[in-house]
Amino acid sequence: MRFITAYFERPGASDRRRPPRILHRCEAANGSRGPLRGGKSCYALAMKIIFRIGASILIAAVVFATLGPARYRPHSPLGQDGEHALAFVLVGLAVGLAFPQRPLRVAALSVVLIGLLEIMQLWAPGRHARLEDFLVDAATACVGIAIAAAMGWLAARWRRSRSR
Repeated sequence: MRFITAYFERPGASDRRRPPRILHRCEAANGSRGPLRGGKSCYALAMKIIFRIGASILIAAVVFATLGPARYRPHSPLGQDGEHALAFVLVGLAVGLAFPQRPLRVAALSVVLIGLLEIMQLWAPGRHARLEDFLVDAATACVGIAIAAAMGWLAARWRRSRSR
């Protein structure tokens, strides 16, 4: 049995001179470039990786905007609470799409990490930790995760209705 993490094909005994060929992840998983076992496709695997990269970039941007110098922080006409809500609903949506299997665990971990981010502001010069910011950030991140879970549920329901 080959696993998805297998990236290289070992050359056969008769062909020792040829370097190992890098395999496509789906090919490494099931020996062909078709769908993976369990009906999953390579497209789903690629989208999961893209969502995880996007979520990481969004998280890094929010951490920089939260802990970085105030002069580099973007300002919009939404006001401070609106900026926080928009940023964290996007982060919640991205994280919810990147890790769709356990939305409750993702939401709980997000709330804990958002609290840690607010506490870290105590040591950032010119920044302040506020309970209101934590509540807005945590609530909107959970809303984003809930939207991602609803999108996943609707997509699964749509796929089931199409297969009938």
